[in-house]
Amino acid sequence: MNNIYKHLFAVLSVIFAGMLSHVAMAQTTITMPLTGTNNVSNCIVNFYDDGGATGNYSNNVNGTTVFTPATPGTQISTTFSAFSLENNADFLYVYNGNSTAAPLLGAYTGTTLPPTITANNATGSLTFKMVSDAVNTSTGFAATITCLIPCSIDTIAFTTSPAHVQSGTNRVVKSCINQSIFFNGVPSYVLNSDTTNTIYKWEMGDGTIYNTKTVNHAYGATGIYNVVLRVTDTHAICTKVKALKVFVSQVANFTGTGPERDTICQNDTVNFFGIFDFKKVREICAPPIADTTFLPDGSGVSYMTSITADCFGPADVITQASDLARVYVNMEHSYLGDLEMKIICPNGQSSVLKEYPNGGGTFLGGPNDPGPGDNIPGIGWTYEFRQSAAWGTMLQQNGVAGFLVPSPGLTPGSSLPQGAYKPFQNFSSLIGCPLNGSWSLQITDNLASDNGFIFFWGLEFAPNFQSNLDSFKNYAVDSFWNNDPTIIARNGGNMTARIDTFGTKCYTFTVKNDFGCFYDTTVCVFVKQMPFVEIYDSICPWQDMFGYTETGTYVDTFPAMNGCDSLRILHLFKRPIVDSVSLGLDRIVCQYDSVRLEPMVLPYASNYIYEWRRFPGIQPISNEANYLYTAQQTETYVLSVKPPLGCFISDTVQVVVNPGDFLKMYQTDTGICPRSPVQLKADGAQSYHWSPSLNLSNPNIANPIATPTTTTQYQLIGTSDKGCTDTQLVTITVHPDAVITLPDSINVYPGEVYFMEPGGNCVYFQWFPDAGLSSATASNPKVNPEVNTRYFVTARTENGCSVSDSVDVLVKQTVIDMPNAFTPNNSSFKASLRGIAKLNSFQIFNRWGEKVFETTDINKGWDGSFNGKPQAMGSYVYIIDAVTTEGKPFKKTGTITLVR
Repeated sequence: MNNIYKHLFAVLSVIFAGMLSHVAMAQTTITMPLTGTNNVSNCIVNFYDDGGATGNYSNNVNGTTVFTPATPGTQISTTFSAFSLENNADFLYVYNGNSTAAPLLGAYTGTTLPPTITANNATGSLTFKMVSDAVNTSTGFAATITCLIPCSIDTIAFTTSPAHVQSGTNRVVKSCINQSIFFNGVPSYVLNSDTTNTIYKWEMGDGTIYNTKTVNHAYGATGIYNVVLRVTDTHAICTKVKALKVFVSQVANFTGTGPERDTICQNDTVNFFGIFDFKKVREICAPPIADTTFLPDGSGVSYMTSITADCFGPADVITQASDLARVYVNMEHSYLGDLEMKIICPNGQSSVLKEYPNGGGTFLGGPNDPGPGDNIPGIGWTYEFRQSAAWGTMLQQNGVAGFLVPSPGLTPGSSLPQGAYKPFQNFSSLIGCPLNGSWSLQITDNLASDNGFIFFWGLEFAPNFQSNLDSFKNYAVDSFWNNDPTIIARNGGNMTARIDTFGTKCYTFTVKNDFGCFYDTTVCVFVKQMPFVEIYDSICPWQDMFGYTETGTYVDTFPAMNGCDSLRILHLFKRPIVDSVSLGLDRIVCQYDSVRLEPMVLPYASNYIYEWRRFPGIQPISNEANYLYTAQQTETYVLSVKPPLGCFISDTVQVVVNPGDFLKMYQTDTGICPRSPVQLKADGAQSYHWSPSLNLSNPNIANPIATPTTTTQYQLIGTSDKGCTDTQLVTITVHPDAVITLPDSINVYPGEVYFMEPGGNCVYFQWFPDAGLSSATASNPKVNPEVNTRYFVTARTENGCSVSDSVDVLVKQTVIDMPNAFTPNNSSFKASLRGIAKLNSFQIFNRWGEKVFETTDINKGWDGSFNGKPQAMGSYVYIIDAVTTEGKPFKKTGTITLVR
């Protein structure tokens, strides 16, 4: 080696030492001794052979240098920047410890630069020993000695459930879709077991990242997933990496599984075939992006997501358009015309998948886009871009009549169907693109009128780039048809069923693969109902049905030229009957008679069913064993009798009815006054009898005379020439006798009027004479005769009954009368006049003869006071002087007692 490199290293070391001098210790230069041992305890050292930074090393060197870290707990690390020893003659030995007795890490000679060497022992020391021969030297070596914090993590182990297995050079976990897998990272620590500075990062291969020691994770889709565990010692800033793969089972393909015929007849047998296979699963270098990306309204704004591929060879590049097998995107958008879609490869080359403008208002997928501000995810459809697609570009297909389909989203519209389209720009524009790196999907929204979502996207390369990737193909370890009572035979994955029901009948076929995953499919066969009629009927002993006469079930099959045979099932019941029914001889009765029809039924039983009807009617009139009714007219009756579930046996009887409504009653006046006669009249009968017979002239004739004293109801029973009787009733009402009550005589005084008020029940009156009367027909006339008079009255009730009476009216002379005591608080003391008189004077004196009251007005009286003062209780004398209308003087003197 030219010494210029050692010199350059020395200069850089000085600069580096100057930089570190502010943060650590001063840079030290150490050279290998020619002989003996040099012990150095420092962490920043420039280490050279004995020739130093610029000279060659010497011959016959046999020296040793031991580097021990100045900081406890750190480790010596050596980085060589120059190395040149006489090949296979001169050697530099490095030992992992603080003496040459420690394990040898390496013996270096020639010009190959040794690797970075770091101590891995409890002391953290490295021992260097240089040995040169007696001839030929060279520029030697230059190295930097530093102290490193040791990485506490030695190795990483995995534990998983289900357990991983070794597959070639890979550790593999075999899983079912959506099966939870337990991952546990188990690092081992070389120096100590301190885990406080350890962090974990699980990269699950589907875009999911966890930062915990243990993980439970499930994969929702078939595939091969690379799981990477990165365990970092944050103190030493070192990371250990461990990887494994997860093979997620392929779903069984059940194409061909099902019945040999889609439609069978009821009671047929049918074979079912269980057919399945598993497609080969290949590892995809660039997995699809599963995150949802919102595409809001924009005007020339681009939205981009990227996929990083890192599993291809460094020389793998696109050499032809077919090297990019496809680009696919699951999305929805409400306006195709404003989108441009572009795929961009890691070196910036691109290919336009869908150009702008053009496309109009056609939808992609099923958008929910009531307005520009709405961001409700719709239904994504997967659109592929393949160079070899059968369809043209999106724009070309948009113009094909009938190509669009109804949108599945909430917003009405027409969508491009999901499937493979040619890209607008040929994939040859990507020739020269490296496969490894970041591939980006760029979508530019050029108009502010709508929005959409990308749910996931991905790309795939040609299979020739996949040769270094893993793959697997599942196989079945068991397959069977789930139990069903109609299965009558099994043969491997096939089975035979006999189906006696009709309609759709389904069976489930299940496959278990080598990963322990179960998959099933349900297949159905339509079972046509066998055309049949099922008859439940009964016959009487004298009948038959289809030639059958006895109780039983009869099955008759009728072959058909095409389709299913038809079937007739007859459930026949022969119904029992009674031996005989008799209603006896015909009868003759009278109208309104109670008739009881009693049949004789043999043999006797209490549970017979009876049905009476009038002939020729059909409606039942009774269900009793005996029929009781009132005769109205001549009828023929039919009785049908049967045991339970039996047939009717019948008999008839005629009931002749003679009239019972022949008697006629003629009665015009049924209301009389007491003791008045009335003649009763009737005809239509051969003989008559009236009752009660009291007050009748003859009870056994048609027209007797009745003289009842009280209201009486007469019953007439007439007998016809057929011996039938008829009854009529008539009521003779005897009205109350007229009653009037008057006094024998009454007194009246001159000037007085008397009202006649006769008592009794009369309402009509006739008075005589009419002199002195206010009315001759009033019930209570006023009477004021001038002389004594006898009045006669004839009175009638409202029913016409009359009575007569008389009253004497006596005319009296005028009378003046006085009370013998009075109380001033209640009334005054005055004369009581009956008749007509003129008062000359009315005087009252006290016990001392003093006049205390005087008046000439007969209607005035003394109030018990004198000169405005109440008088004392006691006796007072009064004097009355008057003249009557007859001119007769009237004088009266007496005493009155004043009471208070």
